[in-house]
Amino acid sequence: MTKDDDLKVAGEPRLITESVYQSYWNYGNIWVCFKSSIVYLLIKAKEWIGGPYIEYFKEKSRNKND
Repeated sequence: MTKDDDLKVAGEPRLITESVYQSYWNYGNIWVCFKSSIVYLLIKAKEWIGGPYIEYFKEKSRNKND
């Protein structure tokens, strides 16, 4: 899913955080994470601690069964 697809489905995010290679869009209870404008990860807001630590959540989500 691209950023344009996401906007069509979910509308405007509450908050956008960007780094050089990645973007993070907040929709309240969920963060949508993009690399090269493609969604690669969804994170529950209560687990979010921000950009540089995103790989921690990628690994954590692989190990959890949710």
